[in-house]
Order: sequence, then C-alpha cells, then structure tokens
Amino acid sequence: MLRIGLTLVAALVVVTVRAAPSVQTTFTGTTSEHTWLLEELDRELPSDWTPYEFLVLELKASSSQRFELGLETTSGRVTKRIHPLAGVWVRASIPLRFYRSPAGDGIDLAATFHQPRGSYWINLGSSRHGPTTEVRALTVIMHYPVASPTLEIRSVSLAKVDPGDAVLEGNPLVDELGQYAHAEWPGKVQSLDDLKGAWAAEDAALQDDASNDRCPYGGSNGSTNQLQDVETARTTTSDSSM
Repeated sequence: MLRIGLTLVAALVVVTVRAAPSVQTTFTGTTSEHTWLLEELDRELPSDWTPYEFLVLELKASSSQRFELGLETTSGRVTKRIHPLAGVWVRASIPLRFYRSPAGDGIDLAATFHQPRGSYWINLGSSRHGPTTEVRALTVIMHYPVASPTLEIRSVSLAKVDPGDAVLEGNPLVDELGQYAHAEWPGKVQSLDDLKGAWAAEDAALQDDASNDRCPYGGSNGSTNQLQDVETARTTTSDSSM
C-alpha cells in the first residue's frame, strides 16, 4: 500500500510540474497584439506541426469581439479570424488545414470563408496560408477593442484526430427569454413580465405614431396610387435618360 501511495504521489507531482500555466492578455488601444512562444504555452509542444490536423485550445474571452489568431513560423505569420463566445470556457478544435491551404469551395463567399464551429466561428479570409513545419509562437491581435476585453488560454495542444469543439463551462448559453446568458447590457430583459411590458410599450408607440404607415409585418400601407406614382416617376426618368 505504501508503494502504491508513493507511486500516486509521484505521478501527481509529474503532472503538476508539466502542467502549463494559463496565459492572459488584455486588448487595448487601436490595435492590440500579444505573442507567446510555444514554450510559454506548453514545453511539450513541437515546432513541426505537420503530423497533426488540429490545434486545440481551451480559452475564455470576456467579449465576443473577433480577434486574429496567428501562427508565427520561420516563413512569416499566418492568421485566421476567430469569433468567440463571451464569458465561457470553450474547447476550440481548429483545423490546421485552414492555415495550410486556401479556402475550399462554397455556394457563396460567406460559405467559403466564414466557417461555423461548435464553440466559435472562424473566418478564413484574413491572411495568407503556409506550411506549419516550423512554428515558434502564437499571436493574438484585436483591432479597435472596446472596453479592454481579455482573453485567457489555459491549454494548448495538438491532435491528429478531432477531439471536438465544446462549451466546457457555462451552459446553457441562451436564457429562457432567448438572450445570451453570459453578458449584460442596458435594456436586457430580466423576466417574462419585463418582456411583455416591452412588447406592449412598442405596440403603443407604433399606434401613437400618426406618421406610421406600416402594416403589422413592416410593409407599406400606402395606396395603389402612391405606388403607381413612384413607378411612373421611375419609368419616366428611365425613358428620358435613354
């Protein structure tokens, strides 16, 4: 029993020694940038990421403001734009093919470059692509940060098989009123009664506005003659310019 106990203690000591501390940065100014060398994130991280398919981060952003996540390599920096969830710890399993290769095919530009993931969004159009053979650091950049948002990263690893994206702490993300649960803002509804009151106030404001000429669905209640006048003016202008 003593030998087993000592073995467990030794194992715990090894894990504690090898565990990488979390890192954090605050975005301020017009453009805010911070770089961490790989050894600052985890001393076990290799520089050649060729055998791996996913960069796996556990991160927490205080704001949903987008930021650039860059790989610093000997051939230069390659960045992609991350749209995080605010105020929750997530696991982001980022496909390294997004950094190595051009964007693939999509039905339109949005589908090609803006990729939804399980715990974040990633935009592929923010920078070039390149090899991941000599990675030395990770960089985060935010342009025009609002209210000094922070980003904390507590784990960085590489994977050959996708471990999956996940919200690790903070579910559910949306409250019973359909609002984001982990942020506060002026006018956020705190109860169903508040929501019903806001609806009633909006309805009353629309009824009181004598200039309002909209149907319940937001379209125009204008007469056929008014619409015809607009069409006639447009046609006349078009004909006169030919």
